[in-house]
Amino acid sequence: QPSSSSTYGLLLMGTLISLRSAQAITGATFSTFLVLHLANAISGFWGPHVYAEVIAAFRVFYHHPLVEVSVLASLLIHQLCAVIISYRRYSRAAVVAQRKETSLSWWGSFTSIFHPNKARFYQSLSGFLLMAFVPVHISFGRILPVLLGNPMHSFWDTSYALNAVPPFYIYYAILGASGVYHMVSGWLSTLGKARLIQNPVFKVVAMGLVAIVIAAVVAIGAEKDAAEFAEVAPHLLIRPSLVSIGYLDEL
Repeated sequence: QPSSSSTYGLLLMGTLISLRSAQAITGATFSTFLVLHLANAISGFWGPHVYAEVIAAFRVFYHHPLVEVSVLASLLIHQLCAVIISYRRYSRAAVVAQRKETSLSWWGSFTSIFHPNKARFYQSLSGFLLMAFVPVHISFGRILPVLLGNPMHSFWDTSYALNAVPPFYIYYAILGASGVYHMVSGWLSTLGKARLIQNPVFKVVAMGLVAIVIAAVVAIGAEKDAAEFAEVAPHLLIRPSLVSIGYLDEL
C-alpha cells in the first residue's frame, strides 16, 4: 500500500495540475477581452473619432452583463490560482532551506514566488505587476463610471489624464508592457511551447507589440486640442476622479 507521504504527494500534484488547468482556461478567457482592449488602445493612433467608433463597437460585446461577469470571474480565478501556486513555491523553498538548516533571505523569499525557469520568471513577474495595476484600471474605467451615473470612459479621458498627470505615462507603459508580455507568453505556455519564450523571434515580436501599444498611448496624449478639451471637459469622467484623489483642484 502507498505510504501517507506518497498519497499526499499525489494529491498535491493533482491539485497543482487542476490549478494550472484553471489558470490556463481563465487566462484564455480573459485574453479574449484583453486583445480587444489593446486593439482599442492602438486605434488611438488614428485620433479620437476612430477610437470612439472602435470602443463603441467593442462595448456592445464586452459590456454585455454575461460577458462582463465572465471576464471579471476569469480574472479573479486566474489571480487566485497564481497566488496559491506562488505560495506553494515559497513553501517548498522554505522547506528546502529548513532541511539545509538555513533560512530564506528576504530576496530568496521574494524570488521564490516566481517560476524557477528564467523565461517563465518574467511571465510570473508581469502577472504580479498586472495584479497590482489592473484593479486601478478597472476602478477608473468601469467602477467609477457606474458610481458616477454611468458616463463612458472616452479618448479624451485618457488624453486629459496623460496631460494633467504625466506619471500616467509610466502607469500605461507598465500596464501595456505587462499585459502584452503576460498574454503572449501565457498562450505559448498553455500550448506547450514555453521554450519558445526564450526564442529571439518571440522577444522581437513581444517588444514590437509593446512598442506599438506604448506609441499609441503617446499618440493619445499628444492630442491637445484646446477647443475639444473645453467642449468635453464638463463631461470627462477622469477629471472628477482626479479631483477626488487630490491630483487636481475642484472644477
